Amino acid sequence: MELRDIGETLDYYGRFTPEDSDHRWRWVKDIYRYVFWFEYLALSPSYELARRYRTGSALDESDLPADFDDVLSVYDDLGDVQRILFRQWWRKIGLPNFGFDCEKPKVWLVGITEDEVEPDPGLTDELGYFFEEEWVDYGKQETLILAVPTGLPSGEINAEINQILDQVTAKRQPHKPPPAKYQLAEGRFRADALRRYFRLVQYQAQNPSFPHWKVGFYAFSEGNEYDDKRVGVSPCKLPDVDQKKNLANSARRSIEHARMIAENAARGQFPTHTPHPHALAFDFFELRDLIDQRNKWQKSEVKRLIRADQN
Repeated sequence: MELRDIGETLDYYGRFTPEDSDHRWRWVKDIYRYVFWFEYLALSPSYELARRYRTGSALDESDLPADFDDVLSVYDDLGDVQRILFRQWWRKIGLPNFGFDCEKPKVWLVGITEDEVEPDPGLTDELGYFFEEEWVDYGKQETLILAVPTGLPSGEINAEINQILDQVTAKRQPHKPPPAKYQLAEGRFRADALRRYFRLVQYQAQNPSFPHWKVGFYAFSEGNEYDDKRVGVSPCKLPDVDQKKNLANSARRSIEHARMIAENAARGQFPTHTPHPHALAFDFFELRDLIDQRNKWQKSEVKRLIRADQN
């Protein structure tokens, strides 16, 4: 089984364009955070059961979580993440469900006056149009109205505008567009931690019989930029008894965090490792096969798309 970092998903079939993050009426601030949601859904045991159920597989009812209807509801929105590339999924499914339901705000020219010419009476009409149409489309965001003398040097204009922005920063309202159907959990987005948890789960799936200390040690023995420095172990030598204990505790905790993050993602909440009462356990032997099949399919699909582009 190939170990693959979350970031490598972005290398499959091209990079994002402005259209990926901003279509009229749908936009997001940062696509890359949703890559993590996409990848953790692929780890979720509950979400995989929903995929099998929706594709007609026979399931033992005793294997289903008590809140399976909730998982099915999320699956019906976010779909299969096993047999699709992220970029395809994002354009078809991700942006409609994660995008803010309004047009992305932009700077708007209301009007302009010429030298020694009285303002056009239509200027007030333009201002009215802005607030009746564009401002509503942007989600009624707090907006500055400025009078900018165009004859000043651009550097001086920029300096004065920045000074005004600095003055209002303290009381400026945060950007609050209308909520998307699925929203990222509030708080700091810890990408490094999410990558570390993800890699530990992958390594455990690659080696289902390994004890936790060995998973924690070897998962980062090659290029340990995500290593947990608290365990104090060099990848160049085997750990002693105390270090094994620390490694085991750290790996166990991280894998449990990953399980809860994946299971909460399957229920529309991400990223959070708050314990969920109906979260299912990982079956690492099954997960190994699932990851391996997914990686092979993605490689094959990328090759197919490249060939199609070349023809």
